[in-house]
Amino acid sequence: MLSDTLAASVVEHRKAAGVSREDLAASCAALGMPGLTFGALSSIETGRLNKEGMRRRHITVDEWLVIARALDVPPVVLLCPLSSPDIEVLPGVAVHPWRAAAWVTAEASFPPQDGHVLPPQGREHEKVQQLRRHDLAAAAWHAAHEEMRLWTTPASGAPSAGWTREGETRYKLALDHKLEAERELKVIRARLADLRVTAPELPPLGDNNQLELDLQVSTP
Repeated sequence: MLSDTLAASVVEHRKAAGVSREDLAASCAALGMPGLTFGALSSIETGRLNKEGMRRRHITVDEWLVIARALDVPPVVLLCPLSSPDIEVLPGVAVHPWRAAAWVTAEASFPPQDGHVLPPQGREHEKVQQLRRHDLAAAAWHAAHEEMRLWTTPASGAPSAGWTREGETRYKLALDHKLEAERELKVIRARLADLRVTAPELPPLGDNNQLELDLQVSTP
């Protein structure tokens, strides 16, 4: 089961990082999880069984995330180790770890058994996809904004004196990209509002958040 896969993954990444159980327990305690003691980690990693033949110690969701942070490993990689063969994600259902990771992160629907990967479907999947689009569009806006700043004067934001033809071309291209990203963000943020999802805060630029100001009229 996935509990065994996760436990083996903890061992693999802990040893790869040269971290002892004592050190991992200390790191987990520092992150607010003092219950992950040396003994608890030993039970998790070794898979000790009780009288009924069941694991004595499973990893809770809280512990999974704390251990991932302590080992500086993405949680999904800890859960779906990419170096492993097929992993059992449900009783009797084993899939390639990359397919499992795609399902966990809403990149794809539940991994089918015939090997065909279906795109994510449904309202909850769309929420995740729209948030990813939002991050990409915001990054594109900032990249275009920074490119434009290379060809403007700091005080006025107007085109720099002594513009070259290359500078003019790059400025106009960056402006086009910036406006395109703004349009994309407005559409995405409107859709997020329809889905009852709070749009993430937009990273600030300098002394004020110019992007937030530009989108204020359409920000839910």
